[in-house]
Amino acid sequence: MTDIDPDAEARQGDAQVLAVLRTWTPERRGAVACNLTAMVRSSSRAAWRRARLGQPARSVDIAWAEAQYGPEIGAALRAWDAAHG
Repeated sequence: MTDIDPDAEARQGDAQVLAVLRTWTPERRGAVACNLTAMVRSSSRAAWRRARLGQPARSVDIAWAEAQYGPEIGAALRAWDAAHG
């Protein structure tokens, strides 16, 4: 058993991370944010595809975009796909 408050420990860790991030240039922080966003987006799409094995890839990609960005985007992508598919 430990006498360390988990919330206090988490706040201390957050403070240490923030202290390091403050030493980075805005460009570096922006680049890391972009890379992390790309990684999360890629992981999300991969999970979405795995959950829909056997469905056409383009249909799955459009459904993912619709789930992420709303029905207007889904409709626009389906219309574009119908016109160019």
